[in-house]
Amino acid sequence: MSCQPSSIQVAGVVITQDAHGRFSLNDLHLAAGGEARHQPSNFLRLGSTRALAAELGNSSEVRSSPVEVVTGRNGGTFACHELVIAYAAWVSPPFHVAVIQTFIAVATGNAPQPPAPAFAVPKSLPEALRLAADLAEKVESQQAQLLAQQPAVDFVDRYAKADSLLSLRDAAKRLCIPPLTLNARLVEDGILFRRRDKKLEPYAEYVARGLFAFPPNLVTLHTAAGSVEKDFSQTRVTPAGVVWLGERYAELAASLAH
Repeated sequence: MSCQPSSIQVAGVVITQDAHGRFSLNDLHLAAGGEARHQPSNFLRLGSTRALAAELGNSSEVRSSPVEVVTGRNGGTFACHELVIAYAAWVSPPFHVAVIQTFIAVATGNAPQPPAPAFAVPKSLPEALRLAADLAEKVESQQAQLLAQQPAVDFVDRYAKADSLLSLRDAAKRLCIPPLTLNARLVEDGILFRRRDKKLEPYAEYVARGLFAFPPNLVTLHTAAGSVEKDFSQTRVTPAGVVWLGERYAELAASLAH
């Protein structure tokens, strides 16, 4: 059975037509979302569908069977446009409206035109060979680019699962960067600063962006000499901060891995 794409497109899906001009209900099913309950076979079992098909079959305006189920290669369920509209109505009101509007657009010449090919169709064997060589070169270039990016992609996969606040040391381990190296880069890049008590604290900008936190942790210690308040506050990295750091320092981590 010969089939060909039609000028009918619903939800971005081109609806195939058979030699008799009937439309593929399988393509329409895909355009409708592909839910099992909307399979064409379920629609054809309806008494109302059988009655409509019988009435259309008795019409002198329909020169072929209004619906046909074809098996094998290029098979499927093909139906005339009346049954196509009935199928759309059975699926849902929004899909019914979309199909009706599509048929109206085609009838009035306002249907969207298929996009032009990204390259000129070759007219001779030398042109075809040149096109094949160009495409092969483009694919090879894209594959090389993907391979170059793969270490960074794998790196992101390793750390992106952080789901709680991490200390700088734990964040560095997750990022596969030595803690002292990461701390030095954070200070150098103006993300953290070192306080007088030598603690590292994030600048307010990065706290506001949800990348770091500096929750207070003041503890009162009771000694024989009296009570002493100690500051155990530490810079913490949020899950978003871990992802951000990983993207920012991916090249550093990759270079240290070699």
